This record gives sequence, structure tokens and C-alpha cells, in this order.
Amino acid sequence: MTSFYWLAVGVLAVWRVTYLLQAENGPWNAFERLRQGLASGVWHDTFGCFYCLSFWVAIPFALILGEDLTSRLVLWPALSAGAIIVERRIHPGGDAATPIFSEDEEGPPDVLRQK
Repeated sequence: MTSFYWLAVGVLAVWRVTYLLQAENGPWNAFERLRQGLASGVWHDTFGCFYCLSFWVAIPFALILGEDLTSRLVLWPALSAGAIIVERRIHPGGDAATPIFSEDEEGPPDVLRQK
């Protein structure tokens, strides 16, 4: 099999596992109970964010698919990015695509020339 085949399979697998953990209830509501058990803290925030969770889910896939340390380190963010692209195509305009940031309002252009 070619490298592109395994990259595509890896991206789809990372997307599927991430979506399962982040958005689905799972069998017997197992994943819903897992998310509820993580009611606060870093892991709750991670499981609530598709982007964050895909970053961590991609690690074991990169370790399995990579042939050496360099390829594993490159595959890790690549698999996560691929899963994010798939998520954006399947759910366009979803809340996962909206980054949270704020900008300071600019003052008048002559701030340095105050009397």
C-alpha cells in the first residue's frame, strides 16, 4: 500500500475517534458519561473542543503509522489537521470552526503626541 493510502486512512480514523469522543453518546451512553465525569478541569475543556481533542487523538495514530521519529513528529499535527479539515467539510459553519479571541480597541492615532 502507498503512503498516501495510510495517510488518508489515518486522517479518517483520527476524525472518527475524535468525533466519537467529542460529540456522540456511544454505546450505553459510555462517552456521554465519560464527558460528564470530566465535569471540570483541563480534560473537560479538551473533550469539549474538537480541535484540541483531535490533537491528542492523533498521537497514537502517528506512532503507529510513522516509520521513524521524524515522520511520527510530522504525522502528529498532519493527522490532526486532516481530521479538522474533514470536520469542517462535514459540519460547515459549526461552532468548532470559530476561534475564541479578542482584540484591544485602538486608541486615537496620535496617542504619543499627548500634551
